[in-house]
Amino acid sequence: MVKSLRAAVQLLLASPVPLVMLWGKAGTMIYNDTYAGFAGRRHPFLFGKSVEEGWPEIADFNRNVVDTCLSGATLSYSDKRLTLHRSGAPEDV
Repeated sequence: MVKSLRAAVQLLLASPVPLVMLWGKAGTMIYNDTYAGFAGRRHPFLFGKSVEEGWPEIADFNRNVVDTCLSGATLSYSDKRLTLHRSGAPEDV
């Protein structure tokens, strides 16, 4: 498992696009520098936190993502709108 995690993190860090990996049942957030910019003022708080703790305003959405993927199923979204509080106020992203 350690080798798998290491390989996944290396891939994530090398990506020029914002990527976050949700690790384990808690959905522990590991992300790259580009995602840190996306996270706004929530970075660096988010890094290493569970996704539900990190983004409580979309906790139900993220719990579904983690549970679905851990069950072996897949998800795909196109133009999914979410309201996030990245810089202290709600933003549609």
